[in-house]
Amino acid sequence: MQIKYLKAQIMRSDSALGAKLAEKNMTADDYIEIERIKKVELWENFLKADADLTVKEAAAKVDEPIANLYRWKKDPKVYSTRPKNLREAKHKPELVKAVLKTRKENKTWGKRKIWARVTEEGFDTSVSTVGRILSSKSHRNR
Repeated sequence: MQIKYLKAQIMRSDSALGAKLAEKNMTADDYIEIERIKKVELWENFLKADADLTVKEAAAKVDEPIANLYRWKKDPKVYSTRPKNLREAKHKPELVKAVLKTRKENKTWGKRKIWARVTEEGFDTSVSTVGRILSSKSHRNR
């Protein structure tokens, strides 16, 4: 099994592996790091044992791409793929105030009714934008 699928398997609540890791105070990332080190060692052992074996053939025996094995040889750590700078929505403050004011006055209204009221007031926006404003964490509790 390729390592990239291990984290999802470990994170499942019914996973026996997850329970074993919890006993040892290990995270899923710790386990994956150890598995990467093992795969690199196994790959290097295949190369040492058989002089006729190519790097590509040894990687195929380990069931990992060559690029991964070389990268893990340098650094086996698991890094996040989440972007460091997330885009923030830029809604006009007047629109946000109008949407939140309408919502405060009519707590049971959904985004479509609020959109209708806001467009009557002269704002040019979409139903989706009103929904995004209502669900936005930065605009809640105002």
